[in-house]
Parts: sequence; structure tokens; C-alpha cells
Amino acid sequence: MVITLYILHSVILLVIPLEFLPMKKMRKLQGQMYRDLKINSKMTLFFRLLFGVRRVLLSVIAVYMQKVAGMQVVVLMYFNLFSMIYLAQYQPFREKTENRIEAYNESCIYLTSILLSTFSDYYDDVEMKYSIGWFFIAVCSSCIFVNFSPLLYKGFRYLRLYVIRWLNHRELKKKKFDNDKPCEINIIDIPEFVCKEEKETKEVVNRQEII
Repeated sequence: MVITLYILHSVILLVIPLEFLPMKKMRKLQGQMYRDLKINSKMTLFFRLLFGVRRVLLSVIAVYMQKVAGMQVVVLMYFNLFSMIYLAQYQPFREKTENRIEAYNESCIYLTSILLSTFSDYYDDVEMKYSIGWFFIAVCSSCIFVNFSPLLYKGFRYLRLYVIRWLNHRELKKKKFDNDKPCEINIIDIPEFVCKEEKETKEVVNRQEII
């Protein structure tokens, strides 16, 4: 139900003229659908519809094509190949980093879909399957790391800025405390003539007491 509403929403987005998309009212209604996409072409907005339709087709293939596992892998490969061509041609996202990450994801999925055929009964070499399995894990791990790298970078950047602000605030607080602290005269800083005068006055007081 949710994916159906998503597809209908994507179709409505394609019907809306491009001139209305930058409007403030339209952003409130449909803004989340094209927030990260370029709005200068219908083909870039087609990404949302492609995303939804692809999920539906993959679900149908996984449920109704269980007896022909080889065809499942072939159809998955063609889906990924079409997505890679679309991303390379139109680059729908505004930021280059997002386009590159999405292209890398499709490349990893395409590569893993090719590797899935080696785990079938057509290959009897167990050691080869074991080695390919480790390579499969490495590809999936690299895909996860690449997708998390922007989040880790932003988190490290915010942490660095927080530490710098905390250190600056601590330094300013320390300077303010030093300025508000009352002056203390060290005896080392007292001139010699002051000390001589104090000795002379003490001697005079002692003589008077004796008298």
C-alpha cells in the first residue's frame, strides 16, 4: 500500500510543470519528493518513479519466480544495468557526492548479482564458492562503508567544531577570571627604598618604647 502511494505520488510529480516546483506552496506539498533532485528536467524527477517501480518488480520476481532462480539473477542484472545507464546519463541529484554514491551502489549490486550465479548448482567447486563468498562480503562491506562515510565525515566535523568552540570558551573564561582577580603585590616586586623606610620606622618605634 505504501509503495503504491509512493508510485502515484511520483507520477503526480512528473505531471506538475517545472515552473511550479520552486514555488513555496509547492515545496510544502511535494517538497520532500524532489528535495535532493534537480528540477530542471523531467528525466531527473523520473528517479523517484524508477525507484518505486523497481522495488515492486523485484518483489514480484522474488515471489513468483522462485522456481527459475537463474532468471531472477538475469532480470536483476538488467534492472541494475538500466539504473546505472540512467544515473550516468542524467545524474539526477544536485550534489556530485550523492550521484557518485548512488552509482557506486548500483555497481556493487550489479557485481553481486553476477556473483550470485556462482552460488547455484551449476558450479560444483566448493573452494571456489568459498573464495567468491569472501569477495562477496568484501563488496557488500565496501558498499556499507561508502554509504556511511558522509555521515561519519559530518559527525567528525561537528565534533571537531564543538571541541574548538569549547576550548575557545574555556580560554575566554580563564582570561575573564584573571582580569577580575584582585591584584596581589609580591614582596619581590617591592622596591628597596620602601623596605629601608619600613626598617627605619620600626627602629624609631622601638626606641620610643624603650624610652
